[in-house]
Amino acid sequence: MSSESAKHDETILVQASGFISGPDAAINLGDMAQQLRAIAMLRDLFPDHPVITLANSVGDRALPISAGLDRSLTSYLGKTPTGAVGASITGFKVMSLIINAAIHRIFGASLLRRSGRRVLKGLDACQFVFFAGSGTLNERYARGVAGLWLLNILLARILGKPIVLIGQQIGPLEGKSVQIIFGWILSLTDYLGCRDQESVAVASAIGLAVGRVAYSGDEGGYLPPTEYQEGRALLDSVGIKPGFVAMHFRLDGNCPFEPWIERYAALTDAIAQALERQVLLVPMGYRGAHDDREALRKLTASMRSSCVLLQCESPQLTKSCLAHASLAIGVANHFVVFAASVGVPCIGLHASKYMRQKLDGAAERFGLVRSYPIARIQSEDCLSEAVQLAKPISHCEIPDPFDPELPEDYWDWLKVLKEAGVDAPQGISQLTTNR
Repeated sequence: MSSESAKHDETILVQASGFISGPDAAINLGDMAQQLRAIAMLRDLFPDHPVITLANSVGDRALPISAGLDRSLTSYLGKTPTGAVGASITGFKVMSLIINAAIHRIFGASLLRRSGRRVLKGLDACQFVFFAGSGTLNERYARGVAGLWLLNILLARILGKPIVLIGQQIGPLEGKSVQIIFGWILSLTDYLGCRDQESVAVASAIGLAVGRVAYSGDEGGYLPPTEYQEGRALLDSVGIKPGFVAMHFRLDGNCPFEPWIERYAALTDAIAQALERQVLLVPMGYRGAHDDREALRKLTASMRSSCVLLQCESPQLTKSCLAHASLAIGVANHFVVFAASVGVPCIGLHASKYMRQKLDGAAERFGLVRSYPIARIQSEDCLSEAVQLAKPISHCEIPDPFDPELPEDYWDWLKVLKEAGVDAPQGISQLTTNR
């Protein structure tokens, strides 16, 4: 494909949040990892195609490369009153977009105002639509970000664009009406790669054809760390030696751990004492309504062990630091995947169906991961297993090389795109498995 034609065949990358637009913007390192992995992969495969990102929700502020289309969608959908009136206005705008997408495809024009026309023109200028890894597609987010993603899928299908999703968590989806809506719209996609086997089962249960659904793993696990010496240098600067215990904690609707703070603190103290290791606190979310650092401060107030807080907003460098740990214990999927992907044994604790599905998926993927309900920390078995899982300090000095194993059929989404008339100029032979 010539560079001239590539200017008109753009790839939209619909991200899983984590955008950075200024020093006060909230970020999630796991979402960033999935974005960076997807952007690098698409640029390797389609070097002549601009990559346009689309924000996770109309409230996100996106990276400069996404400013055009993202600003249009935000302008069209975002400026509405709250409450029932706002919901009605948003519903009307959504229906207008859907109807005018059909008009635009047939006649090349629409009846929308400028902001709406920009949304449709931006989507129509794309060669295909790509959704990066996320945990967006579940019932809890149906009236928010998941609804926005489903709208984008529907608009892209009406406009005749191939649609690929990889690294997706599907569910929990318990309401019958939600299952019907999700099943109908997701059936419009060309390929759905799931990050856990339960998501594959849920997708099949809501009606997706077997040939369109596959297991693709967690995209955050495939992003390579920085050189390990960079992580070692950062650890040295805060007085942490290899072989430490890495700990994560979060308090939000998906992680309702307030009643368990003292028990969680006691378990971490017991592990650190039994192993005679330092404790490194590793935030995955910075700023915003649920800053992990605040949750970690609450937790450490109940701890006896001396702890050091890692301040690092780079997913790759955070992975490099974690590679020198002997054990990781945490409550977020991204933290567990980061640690396990660089060879660190992990205990993941959950207190909601949403997080249980995530951590069970990580345990399926990585033999070093244990996924337990939070009540398990009351058992003496949890402490003994943690001690048995921990790596010797000698194995933490120089971590094993980063070499993630992709699922056997991982690249099938490229075959599906080729069948739809979109062929990657570089091909997968140009990629290494850790890109």
